[in-house]
Amino acid sequence: MDPSQLIPDPDALQVPWIIFQILLILTFVCHLLLMNLMLGGSLLSAGRALSGQEPPEFKTKLPILIALTINFGVPPLLFVQVLFGNLLYTSSILMGVFWISVIPVLILAYYTAYGAAKGRPAAARVWAVVSALLLLAISFVFSSNMTLMLKPETWPEWFGNPTGTILVLDDPMLYARWLHFIIASLAVTGLGTAGLAGWTKRADPDEPVPAVRAGLKLFAYATMVQVLIGVWFLLTLPREVMMAFMGQSMYATVLLALGILLALAVIFTAMRSKLNLTAVLLAVLVTVMVLMRDVVRGGYLAQYFSYANLPVNLSISPLILFVAILVAGLVCLGWMIKTALDPAQRKEA
Repeated sequence: MDPSQLIPDPDALQVPWIIFQILLILTFVCHLLLMNLMLGGSLLSAGRALSGQEPPEFKTKLPILIALTINFGVPPLLFVQVLFGNLLYTSSILMGVFWISVIPVLILAYYTAYGAAKGRPAAARVWAVVSALLLLAISFVFSSNMTLMLKPETWPEWFGNPTGTILVLDDPMLYARWLHFIIASLAVTGLGTAGLAGWTKRADPDEPVPAVRAGLKLFAYATMVQVLIGVWFLLTLPREVMMAFMGQSMYATVLLALGILLALAVIFTAMRSKLNLTAVLLAVLVTVMVLMRDVVRGGYLAQYFSYANLPVNLSISPLILFVAILVAGLVCLGWMIKTALDPAQRKEA
């Protein structure tokens, strides 16, 4: 059966696709950084709980990170649905049992994160491990769905398995992609712990400087591992997609070269304890990685779909309203984050 026959017809866009693509990239970068802090923070807390070490200071902020990650995840998910809705809705139905389970599992992860942050020491260790495992499960479901969306050739499996339990477990790219995300979360969390120690020194002058160095070292070592996993990830891609990064596409090749150079740069600055510079370079690196992710997605779907060909029925007022609400929301969230990180302001609030 021709898999393209299973792809629903896409809806028309209200504005040209490039606007939604830019908004998708910008909002996804913000969501990705928070998501990495959330998952990596929970993994670090769980690791210390299992080893009997003192839990990290930011464990009390994990519930806040989960809430922020969820809220910042809504815009990129909406933009993905706008551009790839006919693909994402289909893959979500094919693995519907796992996809719908994300909501109750996320609620439990949120609850157990509060238990890890507020519970008694013995119980808090258990809650920390449970919360990390639940968030890991959610991350695997998301990786599975985003992978299944790219592979319409696997969709005919539904005719033999209409139970909503289809996964692409035989695709090595899925595991490379998932592990790439997990290690990235540990790296970003290392930088986050360094930032929490370094950027709040005015509020807490007794914060030891070694905490900054320790966080940056975790970031550097995890990024070194990331480079190796990135090579594995690249090798698991279909040849036609991989070769785009090997010279067949100048845009993709430049992105790969820039990503490698930025990865080496952040490792160097982190090992030299350059906190601010490392944070800036990381933001640029994550943006480059998101652009490379878009190239991979386009390569997988080239024979089936291109959002550049989506029809447009121009209607700009919904976009204007969205941008206005988004800006207002970001201002409110910025104030909330600043208040949460500043003990003096939190006490006044």
